[in-house]
Amino acid sequence: MNEELHLLTIAQASAKIRQGLLSPVDLTQAYLDRIARYNSVVNAYIEVFAEPALEAAYKAEEQIRAGHWIGPMHGIPIALKDNIYSVEGPTTCHSRLLKGNNPGVDAGVVSRLRAAGAVLLGKLSMWEFATGGNTLLDEWPAARNPWNLARSANGSSSGSAVAVAAGLCAGAIGTDTGGSIRNPAAWCGVAGLKPTYGLVSRAGAVPVSFSLDHVGPLAWTSEDCALMLDAMAGADVDDPSSSQESLLVPMSLADVRVGVVSHYLTDGEGVTAPVARSFHAVVSLLADKVASIENVTLPSMRLYQDVGLQIARAEAFAIHEPTLVSSPELYGPAARRRLMMGAVVRGSDYVNAQRERLRLTQEMGSLMKDFDILLLPAVRFGACGFGEDVLGAKGAFFGRPFNVTGYPAAVAPAGEDDDGMPLAVQIAGRPFEDRLVASVGSVIEAAVGLRDLRPAFETSARAAALAS
Repeated sequence: MNEELHLLTIAQASAKIRQGLLSPVDLTQAYLDRIARYNSVVNAYIEVFAEPALEAAYKAEEQIRAGHWIGPMHGIPIALKDNIYSVEGPTTCHSRLLKGNNPGVDAGVVSRLRAAGAVLLGKLSMWEFATGGNTLLDEWPAARNPWNLARSANGSSSGSAVAVAAGLCAGAIGTDTGGSIRNPAAWCGVAGLKPTYGLVSRAGAVPVSFSLDHVGPLAWTSEDCALMLDAMAGADVDDPSSSQESLLVPMSLADVRVGVVSHYLTDGEGVTAPVARSFHAVVSLLADKVASIENVTLPSMRLYQDVGLQIARAEAFAIHEPTLVSSPELYGPAARRRLMMGAVVRGSDYVNAQRERLRLTQEMGSLMKDFDILLLPAVRFGACGFGEDVLGAKGAFFGRPFNVTGYPAAVAPAGEDDDGMPLAVQIAGRPFEDRLVASVGSVIEAAVGLRDLRPAFETSARAAALAS
């Protein structure tokens, strides 16, 4: 039975745990067994906390048996992107610069998840400092896409998406500055949610960009992301940007007005035919489930990219300047190159980018008076080759508008490309209506009908070679 426990969603596992039909210890051990067997195939984990995880699972089991079930995350095994502090071990940001770095404290979001009864399995690989991409010379091997080990998982929360897709944890925590939760989630065929800015504490999450960073969940389904977010959300005195606002109760889907951003498919953005087909199919599937659907127009993706990148580069350089000067050799070449770009951003450029950001946010607010949800592409094409760098100014994704504005946005699996690689759509909503965003994601997943299909990386040549 343990060999199939990794196929349970968080919602399914939680229901069984609450009913006494599933032991948190058995569930945790099942994930630890899979990590031991398959992590060398997909390189999702940097550190595994086997003993502390089992201790937490035994504690959860005792509490639940005694009638003290806390909530849906009680006894559920999750993992953290390695830029988020935890008392169990180092937080390295996948960089030689921070090798062995152990702050010895939990991030705010980790404290909340522990209080909700979650079990922490370990730390997950990522792009160096959430910006540097992967190279084949990384101190730790780069995560590989479970759907095809020769394809990229993208990033920067690469290990988080890979661990969920490969069944090496029930859910994972990632960070998102320009799409870093949603991009790997889209290419790895899982759900990922970037919350409203300020909804989830960033205290204890190593920053990339002070004003653009978000912490959020990745899981097999949008429903699971919502369950995780409920446990993660809340104000934190240690994070000055955290909000006192609470998650809003979602409205009935029958009352939802959907704005479809279809012009990104044809605005010279390089969207492939399979992406366009899957997007239009999702629009058709939603048509009879919501109050209305009509096309809307957003500013050009290039404008959002330019504004977001100017801000992110300047703020990232402000964070890293001392160590870029003192220890440049400890950065990988891609991270060093991207971080150094901020050195040439003028103060006036940064200020003007922030002013344009305010205008774009106000424009989004005006648009969202007439719509409850925006539906737009998540990707331009399916996963590229492993090791290829597709960040650039144009990139492969459509996530940047919602980092710039701070609005909640999620991706949900929506089909496959001609090579059988996952494709996704993006759903965005108004601030603190994250639950509605996740609800629409769940409807899309049910309509598309791909959640029973799992990657078969276990039978790959790489897995066979490592096992021999």
